[in-house]
Amino acid sequence: MGKYLEALKCFDNALRMNPQYASAWMNKGISLANLGYIREALKCFDKAIEINQNFAQAWYNKGLVLFNLGKINESLSCANRALEINPKYENAKKLKEMCKGRVQIRNKISGNFT
Repeated sequence: MGKYLEALKCFDNALRMNPQYASAWMNKGISLANLGYIREALKCFDKAIEINQNFAQAWYNKGLVLFNLGKINESLSCANRALEINPKYENAKKLKEMCKGRVQIRNKISGNFT
């Protein structure tokens, strides 16, 4: 936890110097997510994406957090956007497959109750 707190200080310093530093926003979001500050993390990913709409890593990280929240459709949209930007982005491919797997499980479960 200490490393994430220290990293947050560094990212905040970088953002004070350059509020348009998309990578710092994304990395701040990753640190916040690892500390359990999910809402704040999502805001950071959104800020990074606002600055650079073609920032595949920010889309991926937003999607990963959404996946962990159970927001599978939103997560899949983020993974798809990351792959539109960079079709070879392996982590985004894995996230997309995880989303598809979760949808299949959900469909099987709901099919058992109809």
